[in-house]
Amino acid sequence: MESTKGPAKSAANPEETSIMSSEVKKEWRAFENDPCKQVFSNRSVYLQKIRYYGFDMDFTLAIYKSPDYEILLYNSIINRLILLGYPEQLRSFPYEQDFAIRGLWFDRTFGNLLKVDGFGNILVGLHGYNYLRRSDIKKQYPNKFISLRHPENILVMNSLFDIAHTYVLITLIHYFDNHKDYERTSDGTGVRNGDTIISYKSLAEDVLSAVNYVHNDSSLKSDVLRNLDKYIIKDNRIKSLLKLISAHGGRTFLLTNSNYSYTNGILSYLIGSDWTSYFDVSIVDAKKPLWFVKGTVFRQIDTETGTPKIGVHQGLLQKGDVYAGGNSDDFRRLFNARDREVLYIGDHIFGDVLKSKKTKVTNYKMCQFCKLSYRKELRRWINATAKWVRCFEAGHVPHFSRHSSRNWLDKCLLQAFLGFLRLQVERFADLYSSSCYNLLYYPHFYFFRAPMTLMPHEVNTDRCIRERKSSSSSGRGNELVLRNSFEKKVEEKVSIERIAPKQYHTFKKTHQQLMRKTLQVKQAMMDRRFQNPNSIFRKSSILHFLTSDAASHSSTLYTNRFYLICTNFQTSI
Repeated sequence: MESTKGPAKSAANPEETSIMSSEVKKEWRAFENDPCKQVFSNRSVYLQKIRYYGFDMDFTLAIYKSPDYEILLYNSIINRLILLGYPEQLRSFPYEQDFAIRGLWFDRTFGNLLKVDGFGNILVGLHGYNYLRRSDIKKQYPNKFISLRHPENILVMNSLFDIAHTYVLITLIHYFDNHKDYERTSDGTGVRNGDTIISYKSLAEDVLSAVNYVHNDSSLKSDVLRNLDKYIIKDNRIKSLLKLISAHGGRTFLLTNSNYSYTNGILSYLIGSDWTSYFDVSIVDAKKPLWFVKGTVFRQIDTETGTPKIGVHQGLLQKGDVYAGGNSDDFRRLFNARDREVLYIGDHIFGDVLKSKKTKVTNYKMCQFCKLSYRKELRRWINATAKWVRCFEAGHVPHFSRHSSRNWLDKCLLQAFLGFLRLQVERFADLYSSSCYNLLYYPHFYFFRAPMTLMPHEVNTDRCIRERKSSSSSGRGNELVLRNSFEKKVEEKVSIERIAPKQYHTFKKTHQQLMRKTLQVKQAMMDRRFQNPNSIFRKSSILHFLTSDAASHSSTLYTNRFYLICTNFQTSI
């Protein structure tokens, strides 16, 4: 009897396998067409070699709801400024959630908010709520160029917390510039009311002081803890991610600048009262970026009072305990963490990555998450692009007004491909994604392979070869020869069989399909040809091209939130 039952159970396995395979295929198709679930690579990263995974809390494990949190932050800053003597009329200016993005520069001298490329060339400028004309930009910046050689004159808005900060600045400037009692000074550096002069630099200093007060000493954090459902997105994947890392032999640590009381309230809401058991080490009040440079000593937190205990902690850091301060050198020494073994996940390029790299070289690896913002707007533009391409293929060119075309260029070119933040992410980040939880969609042995890029002379050589082939042959066969040679060149560089272990063979077919589709769209976009109305230009292909290729090179594809950024600290700059 028992022997007859055995085969019956095994006979059901093929059905279960087929069901699972269909579910996996369905899940993979959804994953393929959803860039918000993918992780993009600037440099190659092999997850199997990562032993330690570190996480920031704010805007990483704990995602704040937008625009609710920004509105709370904006109103708190305005209230603080009013207490400092600024007019009550500032309350009449509501917060505009879609106004600012990350990576903007604020010129404290002239009070201008600037969109610059990675080299300091000015793309777009605003003064208050008004766009600067080209003549105004050339007058104040003769070469349409601004440099960071004098950082005291520039405020770089790279943090997600800076979005509300940015809107407060332009609101103040708009208010004083348009107030009947004030007029612009002759040098354009402030406003005047009789003998009273208010410079834009002093406005920026007052706003920065108010922002620091709100984050450190105000009731902002208490308001968040009282209304966690309103301000925090509760994502149940947090437990799955931390458990999965531990199950495959990885060790996790929490590293946040928030104090213990706030961290305990947030993580208790997201994970539970036993949140410390999900981390091998929990560090609060880290004082980043000082933590990566010199840091402080480790002090154990008294969880009863929420304050550090007297004395310096000596010895190993124990799981279940919470520590304050510390530094990266002691951390690596205590855990014997070698280079390229630590992955840190945060949200601030300058605070978590750039300053530590500029100050000192360490054998450390870091990951950062930001948010890919304007998702709905991005999808709307992708749908519009797909519709436009279909009309073009059918011979019907849709009408675009000058205003809509200008908006398209501003959004797709200025915001996506030419921004300062884009170059910073490319330079200091290995990986980026829409959420840290996207690591769940990749196996622990996954190899993130950086995309192959061509230098300008290589592109020119490729064009010359194409012209030479076109002179010796004709028709579509020439295009196929060129495309096949290009695919072969790429496939040789990113061959899964050559760079990955045996486990990758399961994913070989899917990877090749993704690569072929991307190459098809890329080749057609490079050629600027729309000759075949029945092939590659479909919505899914365009979506994959805009996200998988453009996002991996652009990194500011409508950026406010989130990126997965992995930065290697081994390289000096």
